[in-house]
Amino acid sequence: MKAYRYINLSSEDLSILSDCYRNSKKHHLRERCHALLLSHRKYKIKEIAKMLGKQDETIRHWYNQWDKLGLKGLEIQAGRGVKALLQLNDGGLVAFVKKKVYEQPLKLVSILSDVSKYVGISVSKDMLQKFIKSLGYSYHRIRKSLKQEPDADIYESKVLEMMQLISLEKQGFLKTYYADECGFNETPCVPYGWQCEDAPLSIPTSRGQRWNVFGIMSSDNQLFTHKTKNSIKSDFVINAIEEFAQSPLRAPRSVIIIDNAAIHHSEAFTLKIPHWQQQGVEIFYLPTYSPHLNRIETFWRKCKYEWLLPQDYASWKDLTRKLERIFEEFGTTFNILFQPF
Repeated sequence: MKAYRYINLSSEDLSILSDCYRNSKKHHLRERCHALLLSHRKYKIKEIAKMLGKQDETIRHWYNQWDKLGLKGLEIQAGRGVKALLQLNDGGLVAFVKKKVYEQPLKLVSILSDVSKYVGISVSKDMLQKFIKSLGYSYHRIRKSLKQEPDADIYESKVLEMMQLISLEKQGFLKTYYADECGFNETPCVPYGWQCEDAPLSIPTSRGQRWNVFGIMSSDNQLFTHKTKNSIKSDFVINAIEEFAQSPLRAPRSVIIIDNAAIHHSEAFTLKIPHWQQQGVEIFYLPTYSPHLNRIETFWRKCKYEWLLPQDYASWKDLTRKLERIFEEFGTTFNILFQPF
């Protein structure tokens, strides 16, 4: 009678392999642990090989590695497999590729020939893409940035004041609100989205009408908005804040955190500040060139890139209807969970 080879596991080994099979992030390791567990249950090598789509000799090799080294023997050892043609330890190559990607960050195809000439071999797009990913690069939308940086001392001082306001808010002494303007028109922001090859999505575009919106928003998703088809000027902002100051829905002591746009520093605006203070509304100016500190910027971004869908740009009426719905249902249907500062 032919003798069959089985792996007989101790209770400790059985526990180790079972845990690895259930929890390892490495597919090859889970597969090899599975084979040993099946052998322990008296499955023959041929049966295991058929289940896993392997050769009999492969299963025997796994058995031998387990007998010699235990769980470590089931790992793929360093140095196995085909050597990468683009090596991370080649400092000159890394510097060259980084320089080329910086010069042309939009299309890798445009730098393939230069990289191929540098290494002396034909480099494919997939090969180059894998290499630059290993250098820490990723492909995503390029963000806009400011041309100038805030004054370091003023910025630090303002941020400290802002943190003090937030600390008072946590203690229940006041409530902070973030204010800013934003425009919405029939020329959409084009988002990324999953699409079927047979039915690609498209967004109708038009250089037609535009809503300019002034918003005042709290971190707990309370929102006050005023919109106009005209340009937003200082008088419009003053009227919006005046209406906010008279609203019974705002906190009794409110602080509006706002940027340094010219319309927020006009003579008419400045003259209104003492009047608003008497009504329990303070104005706090952010440091210059610091839009990242204004939380309502996140709200505008969510509107444009997440909540406004392609079908909402079908017409001006559809766009207006969806914007009004977002503004009315912010805090219920539409939410932002802000992290603590």
